[in-house]
Amino acid sequence: MWLALFLACAPHPAPPAPPPPSTPMGPEAAPAVQPGWRSSTVSRLALDADDPAIGPTDARFTMVAFTDYFCPHCAAFWPTIVAYADAHPDVRVVFKDWPIDKACNPIVEGDRHVFACLAARAAHCAAEQSAWRPMAELLFAHPEHVTPPELPSFATEIGIDPTAFSACVDAPATAAAVSADVLAGLDANVGGTPTVFVFGVEAGHWVELPPSMTLISGVLDTVRRGGRLPPG
Repeated sequence: MWLALFLACAPHPAPPAPPPPSTPMGPEAAPAVQPGWRSSTVSRLALDADDPAIGPTDARFTMVAFTDYFCPHCAAFWPTIVAYADAHPDVRVVFKDWPIDKACNPIVEGDRHVFACLAARAAHCAAEQSAWRPMAELLFAHPEHVTPPELPSFATEIGIDPTAFSACVDAPATAAAVSADVLAGLDANVGGTPTVFVFGVEAGHWVELPPSMTLISGVLDTVRRGGRLPPG
């Protein structure tokens, strides 16, 4: 099963939330969910070997987080999901780029998150020098400085080769890698950021939850105890 989590950075307004479930949940069920559970048709997500990730490859639960370094909701969620992955060896979080920037995202209209595609390319290139995580920290903290003339200073600050970094940022292959992430998100019906899919919760479907790491951890704890999720 894939569990999807949607927050507010989106090209278009989010639809109204469904009502809360009316069926009481027993002690082995997941925590009470607001605004409710919703089944969907996402059954798989394509993962690449070079996708940046935190956690072991054989983790019981794999999260795929689509993010935009210019999205304030992603920046707020980043330390929480990273800390959770660091503290739980049965969890792996794979990060994919979904910039809300028309330069690389075909469903974005107007000037939204200008240079977010550039930030995504910067993250990919830092990953090539084994420095994705410190680069992600900088990008989330200082999106206002993600501009073509300022970006090489990010490489210098985290101690990677700025010349190789700049060449990578400008390479067509890097732009293609970001586009592949965007298309993977579109195939999974991603409509905003962050969107997080969790595999290993329940076979056959995924569930959309409110943006709460507390709620996600509660769901995973339920599964760890052998409990079942309520029907969608």
